[in-house]
Amino acid sequence: MKSEFFLRLADLALPGLPAGPITSVESQRKVIRAIEDEYQLFRRIGELVVTLEGELVRVAFTSDDRINPIDVAISELQAGRVSEGIELLQFLYANSPDDPNVLYLLGSSLSDLGNLAQAESHLRRALEIRPNFPEALVNLGVALMRMNKTDEAVEILKKAVKLDSKNAFAHRNLGACIFKLGGDIATAQAHLEQAVQLAPEDIQSWLGLAGVYKAQGRTAAAKKACTTVLQIAPQSPLAPHARTMLQHL
Repeated sequence: MKSEFFLRLADLALPGLPAGPITSVESQRKVIRAIEDEYQLFRRIGELVVTLEGELVRVAFTSDDRINPIDVAISELQAGRVSEGIELLQFLYANSPDDPNVLYLLGSSLSDLGNLAQAESHLRRALEIRPNFPEALVNLGVALMRMNKTDEAVEILKKAVKLDSKNAFAHRNLGACIFKLGGDIATAQAHLEQAVQLAPEDIQSWLGLAGVYKAQGRTAAAKKACTTVLQIAPQSPLAPHARTMLQHL
């Protein structure tokens, strides 16, 4: 992959940039270093060349064919460096706007950040290109749930479960969505129980199951589900919810 773009010096506001006119060799080097630092993530997946051309900065990038940039983006996201991962995905999207994997990852990440309209757009486009993409269906369902488009979310998640019956997260979100809608509670329970069978360490599924059991009046089962959450991840952000539910059972 080769890419090239230009930046106006007047528009740059990066740490380390020299003040005043960029005329001396040293000030030009500082500009180049500042831009290289800003785009340092891209140096992990290829060659980045920054040059000054009058009032413009030329940034040229050539990817290393031995490195999968999507894997690098995933590793950044998994390490909690979300802004870096999204920056790389946006760069990949600009160069490959019809890559369903890029669209899926970018849409999913934006959904987690609350940029739901853009997330929905990217995930729907991923599914236009690859209709049988269960992970994209699941995350589109999640985005729709977050937008309170619950009815459509249920239908999307049903498609995901049909395509991949072993996808724990499809079952978890479908169960949660049905429960939220006030639908058949036995169906919600079945999907959440399937989720914890497929992913026994998934505390969101256990907590959702606890809520279903509580609504059914199954106090002992709800207590066990909450206790399981605390055993798996006592320091999780979801742990206080489990403790609060236990106190009210």
